[in-house]
Amino acid sequence: MRIENNIMFNYIAGTDKSLKDNYYTFFKQAEKEFHKNFKSRIYDQCILLNQSHTSLLDTDRLYSHLLHDEDRILPRIGIWNYDPMSERLGWSDEVNTILSLPEGTIPSWSILKNMLHPGDRKWVMELLECKAPLDKGINISFRILNETGDVKYLYAQGEMVYNEDRIALGLIGILHDLTEKKRIEAENARLLHVIKHSRDEIYLFNSKTFKFEFLNIGALTNMGYTMDEMLNMTPIDIKPEFTKEDYLKLVHPLLNGKQERLVFETVHRRKDKSTYPVEIHLQRIEQDLGDVMMAIVLDISDRKKAEKAIQESQDLLEYQNTQLVDFCNIVSHNLRSPLANMSMLVDAIEESENEGDRQLFISKLKPVINNLHETFDELVESLQIRQDLEIISEEIPLEPLVKKQLECFEGQVTTLNAAIELDFSSAPIIKYPPKYISSILHNLISNALKYKSSDRTPAIKIKSVRKNKSIILSVEDNGMGIDLKKYKNKIFKIRKVFHDNPDAKGFGLFLTKTQVDVMGGEIWVESKPSKGSIFYIEMVNQFE
Repeated sequence: MRIENNIMFNYIAGTDKSLKDNYYTFFKQAEKEFHKNFKSRIYDQCILLNQSHTSLLDTDRLYSHLLHDEDRILPRIGIWNYDPMSERLGWSDEVNTILSLPEGTIPSWSILKNMLHPGDRKWVMELLECKAPLDKGINISFRILNETGDVKYLYAQGEMVYNEDRIALGLIGILHDLTEKKRIEAENARLLHVIKHSRDEIYLFNSKTFKFEFLNIGALTNMGYTMDEMLNMTPIDIKPEFTKEDYLKLVHPLLNGKQERLVFETVHRRKDKSTYPVEIHLQRIEQDLGDVMMAIVLDISDRKKAEKAIQESQDLLEYQNTQLVDFCNIVSHNLRSPLANMSMLVDAIEESENEGDRQLFISKLKPVINNLHETFDELVESLQIRQDLEIISEEIPLEPLVKKQLECFEGQVTTLNAAIELDFSSAPIIKYPPKYISSILHNLISNALKYKSSDRTPAIKIKSVRKNKSIILSVEDNGMGIDLKKYKNKIFKIRKVFHDNPDAKGFGLFLTKTQVDVMGGEIWVESKPSKGSIFYIEMVNQFE
């Protein structure tokens, strides 16, 4: 098996020449490895053939004739001779073994004729019965069928032997069993076909120069290069994530024999400059003609997409679980107070004996119930936003959208003589769900007008700027401002207000943050009391 494997690998690796020529070159080298072992076996057969008085020459002369073509020596070899004049045929016991005959079987034409494959019988018999000229010897490959019906492939090589007077004495030769060789050839051809046509990419490259020596069809198709182009390249040329030093460091454990195989992920760059993720299985193959590195490359684009989808689902699940916990905490916190008030008022009504007191308690119960309804509605709206998985983003020009929102506050803007400044020159268009950005702008403009300073005319500046792949939208006012030292951790909590204003409910900023969070962005504020506030909203993934 070791020789077979060497042949196979040499056959595959020899792509700098003709594959077919290399195959036979390497096979001959394998034959030579066995040569010395067979010399003694052939000489023994020569002795036995002479002892049976069927040999035409003495042992030494017969032996020297049989070994004149050393390149044809194979592991299973028999010797034979044939006298055309007497039609005497002889062969060694090794031939019986090759023909699957019992030991000691006496050679005969009938045995050979019956065993010949029907497709080869006529021409072989014509040749051996001297109906064709034999003075130049014979060199033929043919098939036989053994008793079990299995096909065996044989090769017969022989030459005419002459006496000292140049009178032909007959033919002597060697019979090779090529069945195993044919099997190996078929396996190699099948293996090469599989390698060539595999959907996975297969590369062989020199372990010293790193130049490619072989690529299968899958690699050429996916990469977009021709074979000639790739044979002038190295793995580093198609791996944009690696420098030469990085790659040498990676494969060093293979080159020094500390590891048998490396498995790693990277990206490959095609001829058209597009890239795709790959998983590489790399190993070193040792050969007499020079070691090679074999890489089996799997295109893992689909796997990466699936992994990304799974990760996104996991992230969404974790986010939803977090939101659910937050929601439960909010419900617990915000409903506890009105429910406690309702419980106290109901107890007071039940315990009161004065009708006037009862009516008073009942009148106080209604605002508490209304507050509970409002809180419940707000929480439901927040929950709906968190669970909205099909929200669709659209390209929206900011200026017309903001102007449309300002129309809702036209009365206040006119009455207060508020100065409005818009600047969307840096990022005029956003990709965002229309209902979310409309709600966000409405709440921030409403707060800017609602919490105006009594000392100055309101001024509101709405601006957008680009930051990497994001757009930062800001709404700035010169109003009352917020004491961040005092309220920093409560800014975006539900039902939190920071100024005495009859219209304040503490829900707008909570809803705005919920919408921003759902879109994967951020919201933050810069503010100083009596100076004003700037709310910033980062909208992510706005540019490719």
